[in-house]
Amino acid sequence: TCLKRGYAACITKPADPHLLYSAIQTATEATPRAHIRLNLSLKAVVGDGIDSAGEEAYTSTISEGGIFLQTYSPPPNHTKTPLRLFLSDREIRATAEVLYSSTLERRTFQQPGMGLKFIELHDDDRTFLQSYIREQLVRDILPGNGRVGRKPEG
Repeated sequence: TCLKRGYAACITKPADPHLLYSAIQTATEATPRAHIRLNLSLKAVVGDGIDSAGEEAYTSTISEGGIFLQTYSPPPNHTKTPLRLFLSDREIRATAEVLYSSTLERRTFQQPGMGLKFIELHDDDRTFLQSYIREQLVRDILPGNGRVGRKPEG
């Protein structure tokens, strides 16, 4: 087998995106990520609307475990906050915790915002999010979607 030959992993075709991501992460990262991350801009609202209407912001990265949200005024690390995320025609409600933040004052090349980890997310919403991410990843590579395996017209 390929593992006996010294390969880091063996992936069969058609490759499952999660297995492929995991194999790449394990081979290339000292601390592999658990979930596929997708660079995607989605509307989100942070806050419960009790003190205000909540802050509207946009994601730059999403995964089934959390998001990176672009904002110039992130709350302190470990803050728990209600979150609404809008995917397609669906609103996903979650409670998230601020894991880290970056601001313009740090004088880094990072975009200002915060990494949020989902700490409460309904199972149906998590399943929808997983499916949404998978569809975004494979939409241009799986047969039957009009892009791969079709002969050029003309």
